[in-house]
Amino acid sequence: MTPLRGALWGAILAQGAPLGWFVIDTLFGGANLRVVTLLYLEIATTAVLSFVGWLLFRRGQELEELNERLAVLARHDPLTSLANAGAFHEELERELARADRTGQPLSLVLLDLDFFKKVNDQHGHLTGDQVLRRVGMILEREIRTGDLAARYGGEELALILPGNNLEQAAQAAERVRRAIEEGGKQGEIPVPITASFGVAQAAPADSLLGLFARADRALYRAKAEGRNRVCRDQERGTAP
Repeated sequence: MTPLRGALWGAILAQGAPLGWFVIDTLFGGANLRVVTLLYLEIATTAVLSFVGWLLFRRGQELEELNERLAVLARHDPLTSLANAGAFHEELERELARADRTGQPLSLVLLDLDFFKKVNDQHGHLTGDQVLRRVGMILEREIRTGDLAARYGGEELALILPGNNLEQAAQAAERVRRAIEEGGKQGEIPVPITASFGVAQAAPADSLLGLFARADRALYRAKAEGRNRVCRDQERGTAP
């Protein structure tokens, strides 16, 4: 409702009292005027305030739903529906603090889609977007409840795996790698899809940058060794 429409509704409702009084005085003037007036005020006031309360409640619901949608959009990538870079960093900081407090393992998986620039150059950005959406669906399907899949760059994606040590995280990454490779052979996508993975486990008192750097080095090793493979952090979780 615009301000002008709100003012118009207010002006219309304000006419209820004088118009009602005019009608009552015209039709019921005399001994029964007081009783009829009281009944009118009771019914009219209840009806008007009920209507205004309903409008306010409805507008409150609309604002609450809008705020929820904005909150979701603020934390999710619009193309893949995965967590965006901001949500990814917040969640990784939170999980690092929890792992340090509880002593439970935490692993980070970074993955890049192989030769993604060629997909955009040779087949167009619409095909590239289709590939990213397909991979996003695969990640959401393959991760457990409590894990987080994120897109923090163009073709750069990540998995936060609470409770997983290096071996378990590498197994999860291999499962996702196979799912992406198989998923790329289905549907209308005209190019094969593969991804390279780097896996690292958080060390005690680890930092976000330290864990990320070790996973990133493992990822680049996977690319250097031929892509479409999972490489583990060779530093075995040692904090830098």
